[in-house]
Amino acid sequence: MLLLTTLVGRSVNPRKAKGTGMIKLRLLFGVLAMCLCAGESGYVQKVAKADAQVQIPDAMTADSKHYTVEFENEYVRVLRIYYGPHEQGNMHNHPHSTTVFLTDGRLKMTFPDGKSMVGVVKKGQVVWEEAGPHQPENLTETPFEAVRIELKNQNCAEGIAPVQSQKRKTTMRQQGRILGIGGIFFKSANQQQMQQWYAKHLGLADSGHGVMLPWREKDNPESEQMTIWSIFPGNTRYFEPSPASFMVNYIVDDLEALLDRLAKEGVHIDPKRQDESYGRFAWIYDPDGNKIELWQPLNPNK
Repeated sequence: MLLLTTLVGRSVNPRKAKGTGMIKLRLLFGVLAMCLCAGESGYVQKVAKADAQVQIPDAMTADSKHYTVEFENEYVRVLRIYYGPHEQGNMHNHPHSTTVFLTDGRLKMTFPDGKSMVGVVKKGQVVWEEAGPHQPENLTETPFEAVRIELKNQNCAEGIAPVQSQKRKTTMRQQGRILGIGGIFFKSANQQQMQQWYAKHLGLADSGHGVMLPWREKDNPESEQMTIWSIFPGNTRYFEPSPASFMVNYIVDDLEALLDRLAKEGVHIDPKRQDESYGRFAWIYDPDGNKIELWQPLNPNK
């Protein structure tokens, strides 16, 4: 019981983090499961790379600058993680763990095979993480801090089914994803007549700035988005150099992350970028030469 109190008490400062009660409850169940199952000690730190077994040191051995031990016994080790603005750590290994994020963060994780992913985490978020190596990098202008509870018993970890919150995701998802359709644009030589037809028969009344169609994300119902439906004049140059009479705008969560991935995949990317008060824009082309607009709203979660 003393172990549980110590771990929960040190993980989150109740005067600094919102929703501390839920975090404490999750930690309580998570650590309790660890303690009840643990029977043998020692970290499992063999990592498969191609057809060979590569030994990668644990966090304290490889990167003591960013990791400090807050608590340790024969069952668990609790690490406090701190990365300053734009700091990158060394490649290291973790056993099966539960991590509590004490700050918001945008992180890049690089893996031994050279692949990487960029993800966003929120203050107070709790995630279960499988054993394995990574090299973190803080991509923001502010410090990043978290607490990681490492399980020393591999067999115990394999028998625990992590419980996920019904209200929010409990994993760090890769950034650079399409969230939805931000706009449907097409051009017509009879713009006014077309606008009147759509307004009369389909109720899409365009007053000159497009028709706003609000919607909410399935995985994040609190986030309201908007799809703009609009008819452009037949002589518009906005779709150029695409010969198509239409263009689709897609809302993305991280424009730079998506463009980096698309560049590596050989996608044709327009060099033009546009920053507005309501978001950032870029353009790409599909194999048929159709122009695609990518939009990252300024405040995508509001």
